Amino acid sequence: MKTLKTNEERLEYLIDYMWRERNDNDELEMPTSFEALWELYRGLANVRPALPVSETYLAVQDALLSDLNRQHVMDVNDLKPIKGDNIFVWQGDITTLKIDAIVNAANSRFLGCMQANHDCIDNIIHTKAGVQVRLDCADIIRQQGRKESVGNAKMTRAYNLPAKYIVHTVGPQIRRLPVSKMNQDLLVKCYLSCLKLADQ
Repeated sequence: MKTLKTNEERLEYLIDYMWRERNDNDELEMPTSFEALWELYRGLANVRPALPVSETYLAVQDALLSDLNRQHVMDVNDLKPIKGDNIFVWQGDITTLKIDAIVNAANSRFLGCMQANHDCIDNIIHTKAGVQVRLDCADIIRQQGRKESVGNAKMTRAYNLPAKYIVHTVGPQIRRLPVSKMNQDLLVKCYLSCLKLADQ
């Protein structure tokens, strides 16, 4: 394989890899703009099952994502605490935080949002971190033998994100207001489960 020097070339390789997995020999008309390439890559990555990939795929994906993710990094050490040394209020894209861990609002299947190009945080975290996160989450579910329960949390490495880890928690589905006492308690359990994992 030739050396892929640009992110466009990396995207084309990754798109071709995932396209051939799904469509065998069907031809694909490759987009020409970076934005269109990224959208196609992201959509294919979002719907891709938790299956192993080649070492070459991982190397190309990691080169792409680490390059893109390092362009917009917010280091926690550059933020000012609002109280004491450990409480910060910050608003923005959590996938840009250089921090010990970020929290993902996961679903009970625990495989990331599998809707192509959906703008939920679960989808965005999995997209920017890389396929390894979905594979780690699939291993967790396989080992425990069931879906993840509401209120629980599990931790994976963050791979290509500036953060070190991702804490995945499954929150309650709020379908109407006012929020029921049971859903309030489940949400509290999510926060406590995340804090307990972060403490370890």
